[in-house]
Amino acid sequence: MKCQARRPRERPIPSEERRRRQAPA
Repeated sequence: MKCQARRPRERPIPSEERRRRQAPA
């Protein structure tokens, strides 16, 4: 669990979260 928290880039994020991050809130 510690490994995953250290590199969140390794775990595949849902397209919904990716679009939300790309779009300026």
